[in-house]
Amino acid sequence: FVYDQSIGGSADHLLGFFAAPVLLAAARALTAFDWRWCALLGVALGAHLLVKYQAVYLVGGVGVAVVVRLLVLAAQHVYRRATGWTPAEQPSWRPTILGAAVLFGALVLVSAPHFAKNVAFYKNPAYPFAQQVFKSSWPKRVPGFYEERKGSNVFSPKGTGVERQVWALKKIYDYSLTTANRGLTNRRPYMGSLFSLLLPCALLLPRRKRLLGVTGVLLVAFMLWANTAANDRYLLSFYDGCIGMALALMVGVWELGWTARLGLVPLVGIQLIWGGDAMLFYGRKELEAALDLIGQGYNGNYDDRRFRERGAQLDVTQATPRDAVIFARNYKGLLGLDRTVLSDVRAATNYTTYVGLKDARDLYDMLSARGVTHL
Repeated sequence: FVYDQSIGGSADHLLGFFAAPVLLAAARALTAFDWRWCALLGVALGAHLLVKYQAVYLVGGVGVAVVVRLLVLAAQHVYRRATGWTPAEQPSWRPTILGAAVLFGALVLVSAPHFAKNVAFYKNPAYPFAQQVFKSSWPKRVPGFYEERKGSNVFSPKGTGVERQVWALKKIYDYSLTTANRGLTNRRPYMGSLFSLLLPCALLLPRRKRLLGVTGVLLVAFMLWANTAANDRYLLSFYDGCIGMALALMVGVWELGWTARLGLVPLVGIQLIWGGDAMLFYGRKELEAALDLIGQGYNGNYDDRRFRERGAQLDVTQATPRDAVIFARNYKGLLGLDRTVLSDVRAATNYTTYVGLKDARDLYDMLSARGVTHL
């Protein structure tokens, strides 16, 4: 819960859950491409991709690592054939091919339901993207309120060509101070700056092979993120890796001795003091709601009075029959509303769509077909 500081959860948190298993499985699988570790890595990547499209950041980073490792093994294989030198620990080529095939097959198999569903419902495996490629995509872009206009926003990459890549590299170091989503930070290290500030230490520490490998995966993920939609919320796709790297780098620097510790301790202390209050400030509403709920129980209010912050939702629940199907206009606050609710939020559903509707009668027919009983 690095970003939202919430007592609840979201798709972004579930997306972030898979980062640690993916990186741990990759560290094992890329050593010798044992098919069992490759199967585990493929399953973890496939599950990661099932959650949200932003999984492509970590999938891309691991994919680059897999390709680089295969190229290294291929070069070593060619060299051994040419020189006749065969080290005992070097894996043979056939198990390597098998492992890579199992990895790819497991990833495709596990993630397939999402893309198959998109083909069945929208005639486009990448829906709502790539609609220019898959011309039969449905529903089509709707003019009017739901028109998707091309243009840049606060999350769009800045510049083109080399300029954009320089900007993307810079984001690796200033992302925690310049978060764009809702402008939360006021230039404070809200998401944590220790990963960025300690990253150069990976070049200086002993036993740095694994550190540099994980760093490479994370840097590719960062570059993909910055070149597509630099929304700091999407960093949760691979942010567990950044947290783990920061911890590993802190341990490595600490083990260098007292001179290194003299620099490390103030750095960590500044992070804790400067940004530590953010989680309480931005999570204040949730904390106050939790304390209020606890207080209601302490006062003996064990009925619906406990949920007084959700009074409107409770009123709607009590005013409608149990089998009601409610159509909610641009509405997301469902907690406390114990009825089936359909929403027209375009980013959340196309089950209720205004495509092709010409008048109020068409709207009525569409809602009736969906079983809507209340608005």
